[in-house]
Amino acid sequence: MKKCLLYIAVIFTLLGCESSSLNSNISLVKNGVMNFNKTLTVGQALDNWEYCTNRKWENFQTSNGVEVVQFTCDMENFYKCFPDMTLKSLKKSVDKINDKKSKTKEDRLKISSLDDILSVHTQYAFQFTINKDDTFQIDNVQMRYIYKDGMKTRDVSLNPIKALKFAFQNSESLRVYLGSEFEDARMNCKKGNKELALGDLIGLRYDLSRY
Repeated sequence: MKKCLLYIAVIFTLLGCESSSLNSNISLVKNGVMNFNKTLTVGQALDNWEYCTNRKWENFQTSNGVEVVQFTCDMENFYKCFPDMTLKSLKKSVDKINDKKSKTKEDRLKISSLDDILSVHTQYAFQFTINKDDTFQIDNVQMRYIYKDGMKTRDVSLNPIKALKFAFQNSESLRVYLGSEFEDARMNCKKGNKELALGDLIGLRYDLSRY
């Protein structure tokens, strides 16, 4: 019985050490500063990024043993741009897009709910790698567009330092795809051009639905 209790104690100790190590990696990054801006810690910049929601910090290890701290967050959907939108009015706009772009019935964009169009948002992932001397660096930043029903674009890699600077500057958007339908929709919403914004969002969903 004493041996069993000893084994259990050792297991709990090892698990506790591993959990502590993961948490310490996250703390290391959150409390760290970057050479380009030492007025804020990394945690202060990312946790207080005004336009970022659903913030999450996590730690994982790659297959070759590299420790990675990852920060993810979501930015913007378009419900607020169309507070009085109905599915009926949305489908009318979709029909206009279909008439212009579709050549076969299979190409037609099928809309079953407002979520199919308006739920699109940007998700960012910032990855920091931990060095053996207890230092770290920003290693990778990726973005994608995601819908509520799970449809999403492929991950796009960004310049890590430039992307992180946007967070430190509390910038509204990384503006990765200048001229893309998503960015056009965002700007048209801001200017009050709702009809143009809706056309941009439908066009984006249409293009994604064909792949």
